[in-house]
Amino acid sequence: MSTEKQKFMLSSTKAGSDELSIIQTMFKTHGESRSMDLFKWQYSGALNGTQVVIASDPANSANDGAALVAAFSNPMLVDGKPAVGAQAFDTLTIEKYRGNGLFVQLATKLYESLISNNTSMLFGIPNAAAYPGWTKHLGWNMIDPLPLIARPIGSRYVRVKLKLRKPKIDSQIIQNPQVQMVSEVPKDVTDLFNNSIGTNHTGVIRNYEYLRWRLSRPGSSYRLFEIRSKSGELLAFGVYELLLKHGCGLGYVMDLIVNRNSAKMGRLLLRHMIKEMKHRGADLVFAWSMPGSFARAMYSRSKFLPFPSRIRPVELHLGYKTFGDLSNDFLKDRS
Repeated sequence: MSTEKQKFMLSSTKAGSDELSIIQTMFKTHGESRSMDLFKWQYSGALNGTQVVIASDPANSANDGAALVAAFSNPMLVDGKPAVGAQAFDTLTIEKYRGNGLFVQLATKLYESLISNNTSMLFGIPNAAAYPGWTKHLGWNMIDPLPLIARPIGSRYVRVKLKLRKPKIDSQIIQNPQVQMVSEVPKDVTDLFNNSIGTNHTGVIRNYEYLRWRLSRPGSSYRLFEIRSKSGELLAFGVYELLLKHGCGLGYVMDLIVNRNSAKMGRLLLRHMIKEMKHRGADLVFAWSMPGSFARAMYSRSKFLPFPSRIRPVELHLGYKTFGDLSNDFLKDRS
């Protein structure tokens, strides 16, 4: 029996209507249903564009697509300096095409496209299936564990797991004279972000333009909050989402951006969001925060603890690949 692998056509592109249709069909074939609005937001509506590489089978006249790799482009700071960055967010190979090395071929072509656009770093959160490919064949450095922390709401999470509590959430709003719920991202969040980071910060620039796109994700139920000084200066901005997921009522702190001179206001805002999630039915609240970061102390004061990898419902990792003159081990210090 011949062991020769199939030949595929690889195309690197920005997703137009034809490509979006192909991508949606691929995910349906894989058993994952997303709305076209969500695909548009991810693949054609991203603030700084999305790079997508698609493999097609020349023998398939329907041109449904065999595999893909995709990444958002994001303005970043790398060690405090402006840089072009990207976040890998989708990797998929249709089952009947697996075993042909498509993932590595597509990612290698993605690298070429990113380098041609002067990208300094690609990062992502690969699952268990994608992790071996990124690390063994594509040169990724991993900075595991994923910095997932959790804040239990009493014994609710344990009771749900023991089937002594039935999870449910409602739409209740909790009032606090110092915390204002807002319907859109405040424009001066850019100044707040700049006042929230240290001199050697590495990460996506979470300014007004980025957050306005990020928090417009179709189907989301985010709640946005702010705290201002008496003079009107924005001191803290926070976002959470509460979902029925994995059999529980799970809260997610999506953003907590705080002026470094106003940590007290950050703690106040975080406590308010936790309180509201509790009253709405949360069993557990999650957040991401690196040890040693400015925000981590606020989470610790609000009783967040590291969430052990062995009890996480989904295996996820955190890693990156650098390009050009940027050292590939510059993030060895996870803080």
